[in-house]
Amino acid sequence: MRIGFVGPFTYFENHFPEKWRTRSNILCLDVDEWDYSFLTRMINFRPDLTVFYRPELYPKKYLKSIPGKRVAFLSEPVQLVGHSETLESSLRSSVYERMSWDSYHHSIYYDGTKRSSIERRGWPINAYRPLPIDTSAFRSSAGRRPIDVAFIGKPTPHRVAEMDFLRSTDLKFAWVAHGLSGRALAALFRRSKVVLNIHADEMPSFEPRIYLGAACGCVVLSEPMGQRPEVMRESIIEYSGSLDYAGVKSALRLFNTGEPQRASELESSKLGVDRFLLDLESAILDQI
Repeated sequence: MRIGFVGPFTYFENHFPEKWRTRSNILCLDVDEWDYSFLTRMINFRPDLTVFYRPELYPKKYLKSIPGKRVAFLSEPVQLVGHSETLESSLRSSVYERMSWDSYHHSIYYDGTKRSSIERRGWPINAYRPLPIDTSAFRSSAGRRPIDVAFIGKPTPHRVAEMDFLRSTDLKFAWVAHGLSGRALAALFRRSKVVLNIHADEMPSFEPRIYLGAACGCVVLSEPMGQRPEVMRESIIEYSGSLDYAGVKSALRLFNTGEPQRASELESSKLGVDRFLLDLESAILDQI
């Protein structure tokens, strides 16, 4: 099959097929929000299947011209029904107002905990599953790990309040706000022992960094996620209240047992993009 992926590289290169740069049957396109004519490359590629990350961005006139089956993979968080929306989550939900639903044959949402909220909105979601990951990059290694604690994500008041104390501890702490993805991000995680998952605005969400960190053999220390992990549960710790030094040290002790690395080697392949494509093919291609 000829397979296409479309999505901003900065955010979604982590979720492209394994070794995609060397595979002639796969085309992955970065996004230019100023000029969507870049999609003509996908039209000319004539894929059998195309997966669109951030599917709300793309104009119908281009989407309808791309042959084969088109799959929308939605990844912007929405607020749970029954909670007042924060400004950020409200803005994220509003981006879907421009979504061309009928341009896609199949739609997937990345966070199953938001099912009730999405059903109330009336969105035609066919499946709920986490974003798949490039397991050729995000994998464990036995190399030296000089970083005790790592976090990737933009600063917000909540995140600063949670992590500020780390600056005055004896822990080696790395915080990268943006601009790191793909193999560079995987390299950071493989040099780290613990990866933090701190929500932007205290709203529970199962963020992709959880599985990305765990796949690299790290312990992932997370605020409430709203759901249990499907794989590598031994490597993922959920804490309540505020992050503290004792919680981080406990995560470091778990890392030192070697269990996170063993779990990654055994289970991370279940989240691979190639595995996702096989599941997708069996789920929709013969039925549409």
